[in-house]
Amino acid sequence: MKILKLINNDILIGTATKGDNEQVVIEKPYTVKDLGNGPCVLPYELDMLMEPMEFVAFNPYNILWLKNLSDFPEVQNQYTAATSGIELS
Repeated sequence: MKILKLINNDILIGTATKGDNEQVVIEKPYTVKDLGNGPCVLPYELDMLMEPMEFVAFNPYNILWLKNLSDFPEVQNQYTAATSGIELS
């Protein structure tokens, strides 16, 4: 599982693979928002579509960084709770 930050400051979590034309494809993407009480993980959606995405694809130059989700334990716990219903302390 990967976490990445885009040039527009969106932070996404999902399974990252290489797609066509060297694009990075994120399957079942979630986003990380700060709602004032720490990180909150929500399904990623585009404002114009108003529904969660199955996958998104980005050109590498739109990605500021890409890291393992395990480097961010608090966010990883939130992601696990959001995707499986299991809350980790």
